Order: sequence, then structure tokens, then C-alpha cells
Amino acid sequence: MFLGDTNGIDLVRKIRQIPELTNTKVIMTSGMDLRDECLAAGASDFLLKPYMPEDLVQKLKSIK
Repeated sequence: MFLGDTNGIDLVRKIRQIPELTNTKVIMTSGMDLRDECLAAGASDFLLKPYMPEDLVQKLKSIK
């Protein structure tokens, strides 16, 4: 997803500030190990790229 002048960490922080979206599940992915930063920003979980489709399915099941 192209985010223009922002990045995923900033976007998830903004999402968490919107009351209607505070419970929205967000799984962030990156080729860099930004797990701690993403979780601190409010992500529900994180996947390091590259990952297998099964890894994403498992994450989706685990954050319900």
C-alpha cells in the first residue's frame, strides 16, 4: 500500500486515536524487523517479510 508522505507506524497511531477504530485489528508487515515499534504504535501483531501465506492465516486466527 502506498501511503504517500506517511508510514505504517504513523498510520496505525492515527487509527488508534479514532474512537470508532480503536478495536480494529491491524497486522503490520515489513522487510525490516520493526516488531517492537509497530506493537508500541498500536499494531495487533507483526509479520516480518518474506512470510508464507500460512503465517498470515495463523496471525489472523490468533488476533480474533
